[in-house]
Amino acid sequence: MTDLQKQASIAKDKIAGEAKKGYGKVFDDKKKEVEGTFQSAGADAKEKAHNLGKQIKHKTEEIEEDLANGFENVKEKVSRHKK
Repeated sequence: MTDLQKQASIAKDKIAGEAKKGYGKVFDDKKKEVEGTFQSAGADAKEKAHNLGKQIKHKTEEIEEDLANGFENVKEKVSRHKK
């Protein structure tokens, strides 16, 4: 699933949850209101987890790049020292 598809799925769940919650309030249907509240909260949790995953991936890529650059610097210094 692409990033855009994940975001669309989360938004769909959030909108559906809010709609159920609103329906429950208007028609005094506590079950539907609670169901909507939980669906909306679940969408919020998915969004936070998705964003955290993206942040972790980005930071991991930064660390990999820093390590690769650091390794190249060490190799360069060792080569100069051997001469």
